[in-house]
Amino acid sequence: MRKNKVDSHSGRNPHPCFFCLLAALFYFPPFQNWAVRQAAAYASEKMGMQVKVGYVRLAFPLDLRLEHVQALQPNDSLPQVRDTVLMARSVVADVALWPLFDKQVDVSELALHDVTLNTMHFIRQARVQGHFERLVVRARGIDLARQNLVVNAALLKGARVDVALNDTAKEDTTKSQNFWKIKVHNLRILQSDVLVHMPGDSMRVGVQLGEVTARGGDFDLDKARYAVQHFDWRGGQLSLFAALCSVCQGL
Repeated sequence: MRKNKVDSHSGRNPHPCFFCLLAALFYFPPFQNWAVRQAAAYASEKMGMQVKVGYVRLAFPLDLRLEHVQALQPNDSLPQVRDTVLMARSVVADVALWPLFDKQVDVSELALHDVTLNTMHFIRQARVQGHFERLVVRARGIDLARQNLVVNAALLKGARVDVALNDTAKEDTTKSQNFWKIKVHNLRILQSDVLVHMPGDSMRVGVQLGEVTARGGDFDLDKARYAVQHFDWRGGQLSLFAALCSVCQGL
């Protein structure tokens, strides 16, 4: 009885050189641009947004620079109109490679410049929108599986932020899928303004921040619980805008 010949090469694993070549392609600019277009298309489909990246550069091992980043989402009332969720002139990230294999992200530095944002419905019972000149973050503990984020240090400069709370923001009746828990060890804010709309728009609180240092921040986005152990505010102004009085100022 004649036996069929078995190809001994059919079950062989790819040669290690194949993986080396594939890894090297990620540092080849034309391949980087192609990969970013594919990633943007995938993100657009999964997130229901239009994601665009104008320029990308990746240096060894994971020193990433993106320019002209946009994330647009169709308006709830006017589908033909797109609202800006995020627009950044540049995003620079220095990420450690090996922790990624365990679904851990170790960011030596993440820097965003000239950013416009609108959280839309991503944060329950609130909408945050505005612009900031610069945000620099160092985070040594980002667990993607458990949705935990530990920020070692963060710097925010030149922010102009508008926050609408509760029924002043259009409430989203869908169940929240945002279970992130964020701990911030050290936060510094410079030359920034915040305007907070209270429930029912009965009062607005305007805050001008010259320099703020906060430590021990604990934020639970699912349960909408926010706490800070230490808060130091130097230079600035607090303004209250109410229905019965025009402006009340202090500090």
